[in-house]
Amino acid sequence: MDRETEQCQGPDRRRLLAVSCGATFGLLMHRMALGASSQKAGQEFVETTCPTNARPAKRVLIAYASRYGSTGTVAGAIAEALCGMGHQVDVRLVNTVKELTPYQAAIVGSAIYMGKLLPEAADFVKANQDALGRLPTAYFVVCMTMKDDTPQNRAKATAYLDPVRQEAHKVKPVAIGLFPGVVDFSKMSFMHKAMLKTMGSAEGDYRDFPAVKRWSSDANSKLLTAPGER
Repeated sequence: MDRETEQCQGPDRRRLLAVSCGATFGLLMHRMALGASSQKAGQEFVETTCPTNARPAKRVLIAYASRYGSTGTVAGAIAEALCGMGHQVDVRLVNTVKELTPYQAAIVGSAIYMGKLLPEAADFVKANQDALGRLPTAYFVVCMTMKDDTPQNRAKATAYLDPVRQEAHKVKPVAIGLFPGVVDFSKMSFMHKAMLKTMGSAEGDYRDFPAVKRWSSDANSKLLTAPGER
């Protein structure tokens, strides 16, 4: 092959490689998106009410957003603790909550993904800030930052709430819970799993239910012994 022919074929070959790489990348991203949606759709999320056969002291909403389910188990543990203190508690996914008027207190929780609240949790708070602002309201987050409970990690985890606290400034949380969650690669999207493995995150159940129970007791004193509206 002479030099002129080689020079003519060079750009064509590069274009072919670029097209091939682009197609491969597009296919990979499509697989990631499918994986994320199918994994999320296959999860089981806690929604419950307790107790159902007693006259409660107060009715409390725990509205949460979860990506893989562990935030729902934390919400359920909070509900169990508060129910044991005599309150009726509804645990609901944020996107299923239609009305806040039946409640005398609210707790809103979210998993943290890529350093942020899940969008549906942030949207719920912003859309309902007038009602939440009239109720004693608490927040909680579930994130692997809290795998090690240090002052530095607490400050970092608390800061995840800063955007929604600024945008929904009418809500003044009386308590903020910071809890670790679960790393289960079998439930994760391809992209999330790859990201965590690159970061060196190890699989494990890091939930601390005694800490959740202690926080619930503290939240009870701040949320539920106060008047229903401020």
